[in-house]
Amino acid sequence: MPNIFLRLHCPSCGKNISDSDNLCPHCGANLDAPLEKVELEALVRQCLEKAEKSLESGRNLKEALASCNQAIEYAPESAEAHNMRGLILDAIGKTDESILAYQEAIRLNPDFAEAKENLADAKLDLPTPTQDERVMAALSHASALLPMMGVIAPIVIWVTQKEKSKYVAFQSLQALAYQLSMILAYFVGMGCYMFSFFGTFFSIPFLSSSGSSESANPLFMLMFAIPFLVMGVLFIGGFLFVIYGAIGAVMTFQGKPFRYMFIGKRVEHFMQPEQGVGTNQ
Repeated sequence: MPNIFLRLHCPSCGKNISDSDNLCPHCGANLDAPLEKVELEALVRQCLEKAEKSLESGRNLKEALASCNQAIEYAPESAEAHNMRGLILDAIGKTDESILAYQEAIRLNPDFAEAKENLADAKLDLPTPTQDERVMAALSHASALLPMMGVIAPIVIWVTQKEKSKYVAFQSLQALAYQLSMILAYFVGMGCYMFSFFGTFFSIPFLSSSGSSESANPLFMLMFAIPFLVMGVLFIGGFLFVIYGAIGAVMTFQGKPFRYMFIGKRVEHFMQPEQGVGTNQ
């Protein structure tokens, strides 16, 4: 039975089942059938209760985190589940990651007072990056000001600092991922530009053969404008890319947590493959 961990209860009869069961051995219910809302809520509650018991006992926090992650898989919009995940991460000693979990809980439920209190307490325990760490992290992001060649800086910083500073390791690695993604986007954009340019060039004879009819002129003007539009998008995208990198440099130089959209979360998971959780910033 996919996505259900051991010792769950049947949503129909409530008796124990295992992850290898496709049908409930007690009542015969189809365990692979889509879950109703009430059944799904029951599974989420069971996961959270299991995580809470492990957290209160202080034993097997890794299993508690797995249960909480399972609850989030079932209900990604559950503020309670994200708050519980933050508590577990805090107990493990991953304060920076617990802050992200509390922030997500507050995003989902802005009136979640407990998550706000937990976030405030966690921030008090978060170590402040040293001056050297802030400089290294800022350089990783500031290298975006040098397109193409700038990618060398985060590579060097990550290789030399990944074992020394968690803060610098995360910031340099996400700066590297950010710049590589932008380089890829540049080549894709240039490919689109060349395609549109040659497409327009080779279409001129066909448009000319149609004479100067009213229908041909607007079509010719449109095709003639496409390469310029693509180049304009590339220019604006490149400018925004540099600005975003500069924002990262300023924030990390001030010692503040910073994550690129989409990229930051993926880098977090890459840096913590076993736990399935990431590094803040």
